[in-house]
Amino acid sequence: MKISKVIVLIVDIDDDFRRLGIDTPVIGYENVYKAAYIFGLNKPDDSDLNAVFQGLKVYNEFKKQGYIVEIAVVSGDSSSLINAFLNINKQVEY
Repeated sequence: MKISKVIVLIVDIDDDFRRLGIDTPVIGYENVYKAAYIFGLNKPDDSDLNAVFQGLKVYNEFKKQGYIVEIAVVSGDSSSLINAFLNINKQVEY
């Protein structure tokens, strides 16, 4: 059985995106690309930026292979790992 629908999910556990004023979840290729641009201007050395661009690359690879693909960025919480995972769970359910 071949999977025809795929989601590329980028997880910002420590909530850097929302701390920069980027509301999450960010859904859709163009929106994720714009968020990456804003994030990169503010935190160019943060590893989350690499994760987002890797996600965009993977999205394009799936598209080229004919998959129906979506991409999203979700954020956690910087105060605790428990809160981070609860926030991530809420955003994934959304």
